Amino acid sequence: MKHIAKIILTVLLLPGLSGCEQPSTSDPKEGNEVSGMLEVLSEQLHTTRAIAESDIDDVNIFIYSDTGGLKQHIYASGASHKIDMAPGRYSIYVAANIHQDMGDLSLTRLQSYAITAPTDEGTLTMIGSDTFTIDGSGQVLPISLKRHAAKIAYNIAVDPAAGDIEISSVQLCSIPDREYLITDLTAPTEPASGFHDSEIRKFPDGSQRVNGIFYMLTNRQGDVSSIASQDQKNPDKAPKYASYLCIRGRSGENKVVDFVVYLGSNMTTNFDVLPNEAHTYNITILSDSETDTRITSYLFEFYSSWPRSPYCIPGDYGEFSVRNGNRSDHTFTGQLEVTQGDAASFRYGDGGAWHEGALHDVYIPAKSDARGDMEYTPALIKKGVNQTLAYRLTITDEQGGGSNTVRNWPISHHPSLTSN
Repeated sequence: MKHIAKIILTVLLLPGLSGCEQPSTSDPKEGNEVSGMLEVLSEQLHTTRAIAESDIDDVNIFIYSDTGGLKQHIYASGASHKIDMAPGRYSIYVAANIHQDMGDLSLTRLQSYAITAPTDEGTLTMIGSDTFTIDGSGQVLPISLKRHAAKIAYNIAVDPAAGDIEISSVQLCSIPDREYLITDLTAPTEPASGFHDSEIRKFPDGSQRVNGIFYMLTNRQGDVSSIASQDQKNPDKAPKYASYLCIRGRSGENKVVDFVVYLGSNMTTNFDVLPNEAHTYNITILSDSETDTRITSYLFEFYSSWPRSPYCIPGDYGEFSVRNGNRSDHTFTGQLEVTQGDAASFRYGDGGAWHEGALHDVYIPAKSDARGDMEYTPALIKKGVNQTLAYRLTITDEQGGGSNTVRNWPISHHPSLTSN
């Protein structure tokens, strides 16, 4: 599951400076230097999306004595770098793809250097270190680089027996904003690091099979030993900052369904995502039943009526109501829009005031029903021009996930009131 890039440190002795020197256990002395070549090699992996997973664009090389003093810092691109160093014992750290000169950092400052979450383009930050004794014998000193990011691949399909469920979007949620370049993997990820959600990746209408890849920094949230089965790995039991995939689907005309899949080293108790790991989630949606606590949904039903439907006359008032079937934690906004007729002659009443025009914001409570009043009074009714009024109510959740309830409802003035 882990993919490792290699850096080879090759120390080549110059003639006449052969290895009579003994390895030093203190700071190496200046003036007794050997020349060497630092060769940066990367194991080639399959490149996905716009991320070059194995490419090394630049390196920051830090060489410390065994007492912790910085002896040399190199910032360079390319695969080979000439170095000069005295025989002795050194700790060597290599940071790849920082894309800037990090400067001469003490070991303490290097350990506290923070990096930000990877994007969907470019290269991945890498880090590696090891301790070596340079004795002038033409050694090859390998340092293994590990990517700071984890790779999250998803393959999602709707089971044929699940009916008309469509996959609308997928999002990776609760992603750490930043992490230290040198990470203590035994400690949980700090909430102070900050967390964010990825962009929402939307799919065409009718999608029932999708796949893709996210990259994220490590998120160490530990184990919840009380979880005994996959369906218990849900929001009620998961740690507050655990990372998860939110898969949004649509069932029927207006039902919106969210499927939550938490990440981790297993499908039950663990919630850790570690550096340089590749996780693949093969997910089959079997139903939209909320007996599975990883599933939440909402469904709004829209009703509209006029006293003399399907006709109206001046002075008639219509009304609409929204029956709220929200079983999620989402919040909503609504818009009432005139799609046919004379918008200037349309009025919407919200219970406190009347509003004229083609587009109106409608308050949609999170857990209760909503209603509104309407009036349509053109001064002159003309057939084929403004005789018919049609309107649409669109309800959207806070994720901006698109139109979740859409309904066109036509109402016409009686033919006896219509002129040609």
